[in-house]
Amino acid sequence: MAVIVTRLWKRAMNRLAPLSFRRIAAVATLAAAGTLGLPGLAAASPGSPDVVPLGGRGLQHLLESADATPAQRTEIERIAAATRTDMLASRQTSQDLRRQLMDQFTQPTVDANAVEVLRKQMMAERDQASQRVMQSMLEISRVLSLEQRQKIAADMQQRADSMRRRMGHRGLQRGSDGAPDGESR
Repeated sequence: MAVIVTRLWKRAMNRLAPLSFRRIAAVATLAAAGTLGLPGLAAASPGSPDVVPLGGRGLQHLLESADATPAQRTEIERIAAATRTDMLASRQTSQDLRRQLMDQFTQPTVDANAVEVLRKQMMAERDQASQRVMQSMLEISRVLSLEQRQKIAADMQQRADSMRRRMGHRGLQRGSDGAPDGESR
């Protein structure tokens, strides 16, 4: 992630005149993007191959790859539905915090203390969401057998590898540990 932000930063700075409004706006945008949780900063993005799907085709694919029984499907779908409901409230809170942050960056003078308070609130919200998703994953793991969990893990790894290969043409080659080539986690 840091490599992407660095590349964007260098590209923006090479194209902008010193101390121009555009340069200041670019700095503010990158600072805001960092606090808004770009993928990879704090957790995987929804829809990425590293996240257990909580609905739709992704969840159905997961259940098929595990050869889940009808009873297991019902229980896992119940867990996923409860998690989605909880996450909708979290999403609204996160959106409100992002709006407040953008409001701060559009003021004549940016209040560093207010921005820091919002950043901490955003990180706390992200941590709560991460805990909720992990709780769901633990609940789902109790419903499935070891063999089923291993099938799901292998399927998710295959999806992640496939996505990394497809993304390679964008200059974002990643190693087996998920870090950009030449870096390690």
